[in-house]
Amino acid sequence: MNAATKDGASKTITTPVTAAKARELRAGEVVFLSGTVMTARDATHEYLLDEQRALPQSVVAALKHKVIFHCGPIVKQDPSGWVVKAAGPTTSARMNAVQAKVMQKYDIHAIIGKAGMQNVDWQKLDACYLAFVGGAAVLAKNAVTRVVDVAWLNELGMTEAAWVFQVEHFGPLIVAQDAHGSDLYADVLKKAARQAK
Repeated sequence: MNAATKDGASKTITTPVTAAKARELRAGEVVFLSGTVMTARDATHEYLLDEQRALPQSVVAALKHKVIFHCGPIVKQDPSGWVVKAAGPTTSARMNAVQAKVMQKYDIHAIIGKAGMQNVDWQKLDACYLAFVGGAAVLAKNAVTRVVDVAWLNELGMTEAAWVFQVEHFGPLIVAQDAHGSDLYADVLKKAARQAK
């Protein structure tokens, strides 16, 4: 299949994550991702929505891969270039108010982060939320094969800047909210509510 190939009990997908690829993923599946991802936290989302701000070419190119990673990485510079020391996911709820707008504007179809999101119509956007395990910053950084570029480092600082990563077998990622209306987080809340009665 174009979007994913079976790898045991998991799937491997490559960027760009198009709408068609996102639709092939179902809640509960385990995914590994290879290709290009861009990190974005609160400040970068604000920059992406600022109509007066010209985007660096590296950001424009990264957005074409249609994946945003909620992450504030720790990155050091040595003589060979940038080296990622940690790249764990940020709690995605911080971006609830602006995520859908960014996804619509830049045709984004996959979000990687922690703990899920509200105010995003995954079905309407043909998109999915891929949950990375919290506390696994070293595991995440081991899948980063190259730092392609960084944008807005001086203005925003290391953790809020937009880092463009080349990744290989990045994961495991759990499809937690899919393009068909399934939501693992909502399911857990409903089950807890039933058990509390």
